[in-house]
Amino acid sequence: MLTEYEVRCQMEIIQTSKMSPHLKARKLLRLSRSLERQSKILNQAKRQIAKTPDRNAVSGLTRLIMRTQQLLFEVRDAAYEALQNGFRTPSLSV
Repeated sequence: MLTEYEVRCQMEIIQTSKMSPHLKARKLLRLSRSLERQSKILNQAKRQIAKTPDRNAVSGLTRLIMRTQQLLFEVRDAAYEALQNGFRTPSLSV
């Protein structure tokens, strides 16, 4: 399981690297796939715990799932931004 800190550190390393924008996007999307798998695992755990009377555990997992999904969207946005920066053409000065 990746923590938020680990994800943000990996994002920063990728974004500040000298890699091509296409490679940055690929690495960020690989990170997002890890978050997707993590989110699925958390959802399965939530379904299992929902069968028990422990509502605190269910609400804690719900918050963790929401935070994981928010991170997933942030990573995807960063990948999209990396691609957009790679496709920008320099403006011509006249």
